[in-house]
Amino acid sequence: MIIQLLGGTVLVGLGVVVSLSLLYHYVLAIAGYRRPKSLSRASEDYLFAILIPAHNEESVIASTLDALPALDYPRDCWDAYVVADHCTDATAALAREHGAICLERNDGPRGRKAYPLQWLIQQLLVHPRRYDAFVIIDADSQLAPDFLQHMRDGLATGHDVLQGQHRVANPRQSAYTQLADIDMRLNNLLRNQAKRNLGLSARLMGDAMCFRRTILEQFGWPTESLGEDREFGMYLVARGIRVTYVPEAISYGQGALRWRDARVQRLRWQAASSQMRQAQMRDVARRAFKSGDPGAADLLVELLSPSFSVFAFLSFALLALQLTLFPFAAPWVSWGAFALLVASVCFPIVGLAAARAPLRSFRALVLGPVYIMWRVLLRVCILLAPSSAKWVRTVRREELGK
Repeated sequence: MIIQLLGGTVLVGLGVVVSLSLLYHYVLAIAGYRRPKSLSRASEDYLFAILIPAHNEESVIASTLDALPALDYPRDCWDAYVVADHCTDATAALAREHGAICLERNDGPRGRKAYPLQWLIQQLLVHPRRYDAFVIIDADSQLAPDFLQHMRDGLATGHDVLQGQHRVANPRQSAYTQLADIDMRLNNLLRNQAKRNLGLSARLMGDAMCFRRTILEQFGWPTESLGEDREFGMYLVARGIRVTYVPEAISYGQGALRWRDARVQRLRWQAASSQMRQAQMRDVARRAFKSGDPGAADLLVELLSPSFSVFAFLSFALLALQLTLFPFAAPWVSWGAFALLVASVCFPIVGLAAARAPLRSFRALVLGPVYIMWRVLLRVCILLAPSSAKWVRTVRREELGK
């Protein structure tokens, strides 16, 4: 009797967690359906520095830099800076050959994207050319021609921190890139577009980010975790600064082709999530409760909520446990568990529809259960062995088959 009572309590608790998480995600999916109103066109140009941290990126840095002259923006109003961070290949030489101002960093800590960014930002803030804003992209990113136009418009409208729309450049190349493309579309919809529509703070995603000069003068780059970019967004929200999503400002970046390469990347992100919660949860909660800041309150809910992969797995586990351990429970219990599972299964379909995804994305959902289990197993690995997560450079498609 006691065991049944405890088991029933656990099932009810799981049901509440899954229900609240589903409700939060569905609200965001509905809120994200409407595309945000375009920002007003600026009357004057801003001076941008484009920052590109790179570690042994000789396979992709040339194509990234070769795409920049196609920017539909006055050429004298932007400069591209590459930080060749502890490189042992031809990254620095190629960066200079393809038009960037390249600085080589061979001393100091390594193994984090934050370190070269901190180093470069410190130098550019005292540079004779006084830049109005700083754009940060990855070494494999390709910016859309009108990217800087939209970032300029965002700054002119009064926003200090902007996040563009990042897309997977190679969604058709492998099973994993198809799933990564779905993941990115849902992140753009839920974490960014929905929150822009609701007047909340978007998520910094590590690429296609833009910061007004005054923000970096005030804060520098204060975070150094494995997810330093997303953590910086939390840091700003805890201080009352909102990240604004600009979906028209598009960048394209490569998704890992192979599951084994993606595994290292995902382990790092899973570990980063735990580090960020530990580092920022208290400040975010203080902002939410003391100041009544809706952006901080939303971020606190997000930090406390399980990811979609986790609550989708929990919804399946809930029904399985109910049917195997408590088959004689009241009918509403079984129907409730079944309804939660159906709602979890339908959520990616609803999200992709709201994101206006192409048909191929819906077809790729057949691999969704595999992806979810893989993500859950990685989370378990991090819980059991947090030290297994390290920053390892992602293998680029240009390097495969060499």
